[in-house]
Amino acid sequence: MSGVRIRDPIHVSIELSDTERKLLDSEPFQRLRHLHQLATTFLIFPSATHKRFEHSLGVLELSTRTYRVLTANLSADLRRRWNLESEFQLNYWERVLRVAALCHDLGHLPFSHGVEDLLEDVDHEDLSRQVIEGPIVGEILGDCRPTIVPADVVKLALERNKLTDCEFSEWEEILNQVITGSCFGADRMDYLLRDSYHLGVSHGHFDHHRLIECLRILPEPPTPGGETSGYALGIIQGGLQSAEALLLARYMMFSQVYYHKTRLIFDFHLKQFVSQWLAGREDKSPASLLALTDNDVFVALEAARRAPAVADNDTAKRLLERRHFRFLYQRMLSDDKVDAAAFELITAGLQEKYGALVYSTTKAGKARDKVDEEVDFPVLQPGSLSTVSSLAVSQVLRALPQTGYSIIYAAPEIRDEAQKWLEENKLRLLQETGGQ
Repeated sequence: MSGVRIRDPIHVSIELSDTERKLLDSEPFQRLRHLHQLATTFLIFPSATHKRFEHSLGVLELSTRTYRVLTANLSADLRRRWNLESEFQLNYWERVLRVAALCHDLGHLPFSHGVEDLLEDVDHEDLSRQVIEGPIVGEILGDCRPTIVPADVVKLALERNKLTDCEFSEWEEILNQVITGSCFGADRMDYLLRDSYHLGVSHGHFDHHRLIECLRILPEPPTPGGETSGYALGIIQGGLQSAEALLLARYMMFSQVYYHKTRLIFDFHLKQFVSQWLAGREDKSPASLLALTDNDVFVALEAARRAPAVADNDTAKRLLERRHFRFLYQRMLSDDKVDAAAFELITAGLQEKYGALVYSTTKAGKARDKVDEEVDFPVLQPGSLSTVSSLAVSQVLRALPQTGYSIIYAAPEIRDEAQKWLEENKLRLLQETGGQ
């Protein structure tokens, strides 16, 4: 592979082809240099200043390693089944996978997920698809030899449930899992490793080298009737502990970093500001938003902070001068025992008393069946040709905790008063509704 090598603190060296280098140098990809990977997290963890740019390179590297392990261990039967007997086909899909890995985040808005829910009817996956199918990426892929079909890139780059209008072969379903998979996806692996490195925490560490070495394309575990439903990305028994470590790392990073209580309130203030800021823009189309970066938001924040007369001055000060709302209360099991709706009742009482100076946010842990779906993958045991479910052989995965939060914040100017009021009135709020 001719092209260029890029040094990387996570993967040491990442090699790019000439086509990939052209993608790297294109305007949509260079824009990722100016999008923080973790939105406002750098306001809490000062070194969390890494960008979507280097993460996308990392996903390319891990996807490639995974692909080469999978194809090296692919049976002759599956090669025939999926028309992969020629080196040409294997090389083509590797090239598609690498381009898809590079392009999977091209649709992110400023501060990534921090402001995404301000959009109506679209998200970063939809915007990424628009860029991949657009003229800039299309021209680069059309000029390479042999050419790469943008529709193939789309099917590997984006989450499967976002592509309801696309028809997938079994092979394409597998390759989609290589990048976006909820368990072994290269996207997840890289952001855990990269985020923990830049934050200076150890929560996201796991043996990704061993994990990738043990990945295989395996038949789904047989049903009670002895039938299998197809093939999926799975692991041989010797790599099960590495898979457990990955999923535990994800749990720890969500509970300790991604759902950090101060990070959540910074995101709230950021959304407040961006919503007000965008309301004053004439062009609010997704295409116009894709021209923006974190730099544009920072400039607008600073301008608003220095202009007391503008409507979003207060929100800008809360972010830039660290006048953000402070933690007041989080859901407690002891309160839930008094009344199952304790959190909602306490929120209502505080907001009736203090109005918009109190903010409440909650995210429930996923339903048990959904959690099982994420950690349920085929495991090939030694000396066996059939697979079993990971949940049948791993106590760790069966007991994997859920992540979620329910937190109330108060403006710093009334926080102490609100804390005292809550201490004096919490029991009354719960008992008035018929609690024990």
